[in-house]
Amino acid sequence: QTRPYVIHFSGGGEPLMSFQLIKQTVEYIESHANNHKYSLGIVSNGSLLTTEIAQYLKNHNIEVAISFEILEELQNKERGQYEKVATNIDMLQNIGTKFGIRTTFTSESVQRMSDMIKELHRRFPYIKTIVFDTVLSADLFHTPDELSGIIEIISGNSTMPNNMQNN
Repeated sequence: QTRPYVIHFSGGGEPLMSFQLIKQTVEYIESHANNHKYSLGIVSNGSLLTTEIAQYLKNHNIEVAISFEILEELQNKERGQYEKVATNIDMLQNIGTKFGIRTTFTSESVQRMSDMIKELHRRFPYIKTIVFDTVLSADLFHTPDELSGIIEIISGNSTMPNNMQNN
């Protein structure tokens, strides 16, 4: 085996709601991996993290991606629980769990990317990994040109088309 197996727990809701099942799965993988290389990861909204869970993730070398909108008003609008998730992000850092942030571009947040980066640097200067995902939604991006226009917006070469701006 030249490349490791990559196993991620994500999608379909908050995976930490099934933490016992995740633990059973991790223990199964660890006991059956033999000499196979693998990496484990989880995508979480961060609201259900506890010290026990964070320590478990660290002890089993499970990389964590926290879905987090960085700016309090965006987080509370899209996912809620800004303070709780921000506190849990600090806890992950203090425990030493490997983690990064995953944020989603919407028609509102793509215009606030500069603010998001500044806030990330101000409030969470220890975060070194961030992934920006786009929402692939017919309600948000009506044409392929609107979706591809995000690249120009991010690079600073364009502004949001009028029909996508929040009124």
